[in-house]
Amino acid sequence: MIQRIQSVYLFLAAICSGIVIFFMPLFQFEGKDYMILQDPIFFGMTVLSTLISIFSIFRYKNRQQQVVSGRINIILNFVFFGMLMYMFYDTFAKDGGSLGTGAFIPLAVVILVTLANRGIMKDETLVRAADRLR
Repeated sequence: MIQRIQSVYLFLAAICSGIVIFFMPLFQFEGKDYMILQDPIFFGMTVLSTLISIFSIFRYKNRQQQVVSGRINIILNFVFFGMLMYMFYDTFAKDGGSLGTGAFIPLAVVILVTLANRGIMKDETLVRAADRLR
């Protein structure tokens, strides 16, 4: 169901990880922007995160599977952010580079997926409470 708030959160997470990150630089170094397309591992992680978010939207009938895929997406984005920070401090920070706004998109995706998981769990408790009353 597209009208549920958790579907909106998942859609926004898919937009952030799938579209917005391609327009924002990850790092700035010597006047040049380091974009997501310059690293195939980071590119693959963003595509995987986008696909997981879209997959979760259409699994609205199986709420447990939605929660599990959301948790996988959260872990993936934390790993992605950790790899970004490692690469930045290992390569760019010692030479005067700076973080771009795109480096913080994985954290925004984590927040959006967490909010979606909270909404999914609220629905699950509501359904279980209604089942008890029958």
